[in-house]
Parts: sequence; C-alpha cells; structure tokens
Amino acid sequence: MPKSPEGYYQEIGRAGRDGLDSDCYLFYSWADVVQLERMVAGNDSEPSQRSHVRLMYAFAETQKCRHAGLARYFGETIDRCETSCDRCTDLSAALHDIATPKVTRQPRHVELQPEDEALFESLRALRRRLADERDVPAYVVFSDATLREMASAQPMTDGELLAISGVGQKKLETYGSAFLDVIAESKGYR
Repeated sequence: MPKSPEGYYQEIGRAGRDGLDSDCYLFYSWADVVQLERMVAGNDSEPSQRSHVRLMYAFAETQKCRHAGLARYFGETIDRCETSCDRCTDLSAALHDIATPKVTRQPRHVELQPEDEALFESLRALRRRLADERDVPAYVVFSDATLREMASAQPMTDGELLAISGVGQKKLETYGSAFLDVIAESKGYR
C-alpha cells in the first residue's frame, strides 16, 4: 500500500504508459498501516504523513468508486466510473481469487489397461520431445500420473483434457493440441 493518496496516484499512473490497456491491483492490509506509520513516526519534516497513511487505508477500504474518490481527494468532482474500478464492477471477488492460493488437484493413480500402455508410451515420448525442445525436465510438461490418466480417459476435446488432473488452462494452451493429436491418432482418427 502506498503511503498516501498522492503516492497511489503516482503509481497507478505508471500503468498504461506504453499505450496498451493495463490493470492495477491494490493489495493491502492493516499490517501495511502499522508498518508505514512506524516508518514515518520519526520524520519531523512531514507531520501529516501519518494522517496520509490513514487516508490511504480509508481509501483502500471504501466501497465507493475509486476514480470518483481519488478525484474528490484532489478537489475535483466526477461521476462514478461504473466500468473501470473494482468497486463499480464488483471485481472484489475476482481479485480475491487472484490473491488466494489455488488448491491443485492431485493426479489420481490410474491402473492402465494393457491396451492403453502403447498410448501411454506415445504420450511419454511426446512429453520428452516437448521438454527437450524447451530445455526443461519432462515433469514440467506433465507428470506420469497425468499421462496415465490421459491414456486411460483418452480425452478428445479441450474440455475433456481440462478434466484431467494436472492439466490447467496454461498447459492446455501450451501443450493441449499436441497431446490431443496423439490420442486421436491412437484411436485412428488422424
């Protein structure tokens, strides 16, 4: 959390300087207030700094439009943005999801049927090739447990692949089509 609304204004102004759309996130807690007040406690040159810290915390806690609140702080009046801040668009839940650690599904132990072993080995070979191309360990692409589940379930669509433990949106985008191609080929579809 910045020490003051002025500091906040300065920091949010950095977003989008390159002309591209950007997002700003304000993460804060009461511990920030305590820490910042300790930092400014011995500073005689700026007696209002402690009150700025409290103002900043009040601003962070408000349920009103951030744009209108910041403008009001600087002596201006504007209407609620209604589309750009977390208070007007109810992004609080989304921001909570960003700040909250995700619980990762643990891959299920899957016993392969004999007819699935060849597919499992083909998926392992693909994983090795992709890992070598990216110069990363094979498990970074997918674990054996994930490949076993793929070989057993034999997903054919992105949605079915996402249902496999160990496959998230990023891995789906990065590796999904290659693995789906191998599975389809093993079924004689390609």
